[in-house]
Amino acid sequence: MKKFLVVFSLFIFSSCANAKVGIGTDQNEIFETFGEPDATLYDGDFYESWIYDSIKYKDCEFGSDKILTVIIKFDENKKVINFSYHN
Repeated sequence: MKKFLVVFSLFIFSSCANAKVGIGTDQNEIFETFGEPDATLYDGDFYESWIYDSIKYKDCEFGSDKILTVIIKFDENKKVINFSYHN
């Protein structure tokens, strides 16, 4: 099965530097980028999900500050298999 790299960019509050998360990203990289998650959940398949409730970023196009909730799901090898975000 083909893996499609899906990437989203968050613009960190203090600058317009990109922090990227994609399918297959290692859990350690996520921790180094975003720090300790606000919550950790385990589903029926024993996959781990990290929830970041208030990631601040600057919308560089419009100059406004935003806050996102980000949910990142990992497989048994601690690699990203899914993620979602909303404000």
